[in-house]
Amino acid sequence: MRKRKLALNPICELCEKEGRTSEAKVIDHIKPIQDGGAMWDINNLQSLCDPCDDRKGAKDRGWC
Repeated sequence: MRKRKLALNPICELCEKEGRTSEAKVIDHIKPIQDGGAMWDINNLQSLCDPCDDRKGAKDRGWC
């Protein structure tokens, strides 16, 4: 499912929202699984670049 999502959207979705274009390298769960997000639902996945994934991961963990 992750490879399929990345193939469908190879651009970082968070960068796109801010008017930037960055190559997506990872697939992230929009709603974390530990918070009830669906693991295999393509609608709960987003393509992200490494910096956006790092920022979102820190936010999800309450580190910032």
